[in-house]
Amino acid sequence: KNKMAKEASNVMLAQTWDESKDPTGWWMSEKLDGIRAYWSGSTLYSRQGNTFVAPDYWKNDLPDVPLDGELWCGHGTFSKCMSIVKKSTNLAPEEWKEVTFLIFDAPMKKGLYEDRVEYLKKISKGRKYMKLVGIAKCQGKEHLERVTRVVTNKYGGEGIMLREPKSEYQWKRSHSLLKVKLWMDEEAKIIGYKKGNTNPKHRHLLCELPSGNTFSIGNGFTNEEHCNPPPIGSIVTFKFQEYTHLGTPRFPSFLRRRPDLTWSDVVKNWDTKNDKQEKALSRGRSLLFTDGLKPDLDNLEDNRQTFGKISKKDYERTEKKGESGSMNIKQKNGEGDETKPMCVYGQNCTRKNPQHFLDYSHPGDQEAKSSKKTKTRDEDDYEDLYMKDILNSHSNDKKGDNNNNNNNNNNNNN
Repeated sequence: KNKMAKEASNVMLAQTWDESKDPTGWWMSEKLDGIRAYWSGSTLYSRQGNTFVAPDYWKNDLPDVPLDGELWCGHGTFSKCMSIVKKSTNLAPEEWKEVTFLIFDAPMKKGLYEDRVEYLKKISKGRKYMKLVGIAKCQGKEHLERVTRVVTNKYGGEGIMLREPKSEYQWKRSHSLLKVKLWMDEEAKIIGYKKGNTNPKHRHLLCELPSGNTFSIGNGFTNEEHCNPPPIGSIVTFKFQEYTHLGTPRFPSFLRRRPDLTWSDVVKNWDTKNDKQEKALSRGRSLLFTDGLKPDLDNLEDNRQTFGKISKKDYERTEKKGESGSMNIKQKNGEGDETKPMCVYGQNCTRKNPQHFLDYSHPGDQEAKSSKKTKTRDEDDYEDLYMKDILNSHSNDKKGDNNNNNNNNNNNNN
């Protein structure tokens, strides 16, 4: 491989945030569900050092300096984005108009992280196909957890990335870059199939981790994927809640097939990560903080029905610290003799898979039905408190915008 391709293969990778680490003062940004890419200044490379064949009009919009980022088409469009950028023949140049290069660092630029961000702000202005991922300073653990819930539950994002202040770019997996998720994800190889429990036409995936541990995935598929799963030997990404003491994932759910990865890539990536086994995890087209892509957080209170009504009991459950940490919401099931995690979508859950309701509890289960009562003003107060709690998690990074808007309004009134 040439020098640029080698650099692309060694971009900075994240460790997983440990709740024992205080995130106060670290920089938060939304974790993207795109395709990692390295721009050399003239050529676009994948993390494996392969070339993305982007059309000239798209590449001409990028500056002639090395950049680290992700190719992105919007939330929930990973497969679509992959189908566009992986083409090396039968190219459809017009499709690249849907692809944005979201940048988060300038590896070759000297200086600390904050200096590099200021540099990226300048070179990204006015560009059509490149945007700088926005950041906001974390005010503490509770602030981090609130923002993570917002981006995951409301806007369908993957989680939050934490960047250490005044840090340098490192060409390795670094403790200066941490990922925070309500769910963890991992890659595995398909080694076989088994029949589904509720529909004999459906097939579950038998999978293997680089550790040698095997498990099955039966959730997260579309009907088409259930009946026509990826072939044996394919690499897939799945999400899960935690590792069991035996080192197998708990509540695994299919996310996507990964044609961009080989098994050797997965094994190499596994070997660079820490704390994989015998440790239970303590956490169960807008982009947060990013100019031009910000979600409509200001109108949350006016569109409360889209977020879902939240009762006093639901609020207390959300804030309650469970046995595995405050982000792992637990609730008694109908029988009252064991616990299971609360579905992150709560009352807004639209899932119909019976297995989902065996794995997760929801507001309105037997526990809630056994205590029917008329909603009180006190519950409305808690609903208002919850919404203010969400909005306050974004107040600091929006103060400047709000002040500017107020000044503009005053000038207009005058």
